[in-house]
Amino acid sequence: MDFHRRLSVDSSAYSGATADVFDVNGQAYKVFRVYGVTRSPEQVRALFESELEAYRRVTADAWLRHHTAAFYGPCVLEDIMDSQGNSIGNLYALDCCYRIELLVGSEAKYTDGRCQAFEHLQEAQTRFSMNGIDVRDSSVFNYDNAEQFKFIDFRLEFD
Repeated sequence: MDFHRRLSVDSSAYSGATADVFDVNGQAYKVFRVYGVTRSPEQVRALFESELEAYRRVTADAWLRHHTAAFYGPCVLEDIMDSQGNSIGNLYALDCCYRIELLVGSEAKYTDGRCQAFEHLQEAQTRFSMNGIDVRDSSVFNYDNAEQFKFIDFRLEFD
């Protein structure tokens, strides 16, 4: 499902290595950047598609679905505005955006040593891998809680 909307850059936006995440009405919008990345537009698109397919696989597995941010699907943005109301949409791949549940709680990178020690996260890694999903660059919210932990920022495994 596509829909168009304008996002505004504010202090609550989160910047990752390849995308920015915006809190819009309690949902997280992950928008892939075309500035400040060493990837070509084709590589940005491939990464976006990889993350979309990983979310589609997760939604087919009830256990994984319970332990990942709810996926609300891809969307196409009309524009992104800076704090002065100027368009900065040219800095983003506006058609490389998806919405997920906005998570709260303690967050850590999955590769952080404290996460690797938890049995429930090791089980999650096994389940992700069985579905061809790479979590090496993922973040985990509430990582120390075996019932409430949730992963974000994962993609398909590549050879």
